[in-house]
Amino acid sequence: MNKYVITIAIVALFLFGLFVYARTNNTQKELSDIAINEDRNFQIINPEVFDEMLARKDFVLIDVHIPEQVHIEGTDAVIPYNSILENSLLPKDKNAKIVLYCRSGSMSVVAARSLVDAGYTNIYDLAGGKNAYNEFVKDK
Repeated sequence: MNKYVITIAIVALFLFGLFVYARTNNTQKELSDIAINEDRNFQIINPEVFDEMLARKDFVLIDVHIPEQVHIEGTDAVIPYNSILENSLLPKDKNAKIVLYCRSGSMSVVAARSLVDAGYTNIYDLAGGKNAYNEFVKDK
């Protein structure tokens, strides 16, 4: 009988350990996600949301990709991501609604962070960039 009690105790400890491990990993991921969201301070939009926004365009659309590429129709300005703050085409109004994109999404994230750091408050970034939007339009 002692053998069974010991076996059950070992199994119970193992299951408890798995539970604690899984719980800790989920908590760490949640904390990591919160930190990323608090650090970001700009909206990331998917191609579907961007397409809806584009239909009622009430924002400045900026392509920040270098080298220059073929632009999404409706693009208002082309400003390299690494010199966005120095460009005269950037709206002076720091509350202006600005949507940024590049080819795949990485350069526009850098530009968005630069704008937020400079005090801009209404920044949107197209997730996946022009490539993702082109795929969405193609599949639409």
